[in-house]
Amino acid sequence: MTLISTCQFAEFFLLILCILRFILIKKPFNQNSIEILFFVVLLTLDEFIGLNWEINIYTFNFIHVFIPVMFCCTILLNKKIKLVYIIVLQLLISSIEIYLMNYEFIIYSYLFSIMLIIHKGIKLAGQSSNQIKIAPLYFFLGFDQILSFIVMLMYKLDYNWQSSLFIDYFNIFFNLFFPLTILYINVKFRRLIFI
Repeated sequence: MTLISTCQFAEFFLLILCILRFILIKKPFNQNSIEILFFVVLLTLDEFIGLNWEINIYTFNFIHVFIPVMFCCTILLNKKIKLVYIIVLQLLISSIEIYLMNYEFIIYSYLFSIMLIIHKGIKLAGQSSNQIKIAPLYFFLGFDQILSFIVMLMYKLDYNWQSSLFIDYFNIFFNLFFPLTILYINVKFRRLIFI
């Protein structure tokens, strides 16, 4: 088993662990960090899609469409409207984006979501000690989104993946960083998801 496949297995295992922990722990739910739960659920769905279907434009764009829109909707609208409406709005915007395949809109949603994630991390870093402990996760998520954005841009620009040494290094870094983000979510899980 190679380093990359080991990292992908670790990421999948940690995602399943997060979902199981959410289902099995019977505590009140904290809506302040709802984007973290949605992020884990969408990554898990992406893993299942990748395992069960052939990679095509729709399976590739699933994560690149849904995650930035999810971060934008949840960070902007959390506690302003009901959670059900946020989910419906996310599904509606993402479905329209997938149908139209407008990469400009995907790029702008990525940039806006990265800005919102980093802003929330900075805002949390200036608050109480409990919030300061959560703030690094948002910086991890922001960097995670930057890496995903780079992958999407390289795909859109038809970058030659096979003949590039840069891609090999980037792929190793990419596959090491994502499981670290999910591991950090697992470590801070109770503080993030439950009251």
